[in-house]
Amino acid sequence: MEPTYRCLIIDDETPAHKALTAHIAKCEELVYSGSAFNGMEALKMLNENSYDIIFLDISSTSYLLAKML
Repeated sequence: MEPTYRCLIIDDETPAHKALTAHIAKCEELVYSGSAFNGMEALKMLNENSYDIIFLDISSTSYLLAKML
């Protein structure tokens, strides 16, 4: 069995979440593990769970969040 990687999506746009969720579903080694629509939600989820891969929207807010990680 191949290793699986827990994925978190952080983006403020619903279409991006839908597209990434569909892509993750097609990859056997990836497991969709949650979504956040803003930095506060993301920080809460990151404090409560562990993820192997984070899909992070490129914006000024996301940049600040990435620096905090």
